[in-house]
Amino acid sequence: VLFNDLVESLFTGITVPAFFLLITGCLLYVSQRMNSGGIDLSNITLKEALIMGCGQALAVMPGLSRSGTTIAAGLFSGLDKEFAAKFSFILSIPAIFGAGVFQLKDLSGGNVEIEACIAGFIVAVISGYLAISVLLKLIREKSLDIFAYYCWIVGAVILVGSLIL
Repeated sequence: VLFNDLVESLFTGITVPAFFLLITGCLLYVSQRMNSGGIDLSNITLKEALIMGCGQALAVMPGLSRSGTTIAAGLFSGLDKEFAAKFSFILSIPAIFGAGVFQLKDLSGGNVEIEACIAGFIVAVISGYLAISVLLKLIREKSLDIFAYYCWIVGAVILVGSLIL
């Protein structure tokens, strides 16, 4: 809320989001190579929670993945890989709810159909649940590297494209 105008100004072009996609890729790649500290629900402290919260706060930047940044912050602070992902998704609940409430003012003056909003909400919940399930399976059985490569490729393509155009 305090930096709303500054952050929104970063969304006007494609260079900043592309740059932060490259940063997201680096965070995911490096954090994947951290030794799991084994911190989970039974022994997490305020320190690890605050580190993940700071990662989430930074993720308001365009192109900086909220889940990727918070998972990486959790891994950097010693969280178990799967717990870092689950905790990241728990952290998303108040962030998404708060963003929704903050954006309600934009809907109040328009001609909004409540049925369309409800349908969109239901589809978002279902697709979000499926995406989380897939991500947790990937984290459990493989690695975050595929997301790092994706971020690097998309970020590089956008940056190169912006230079050509």
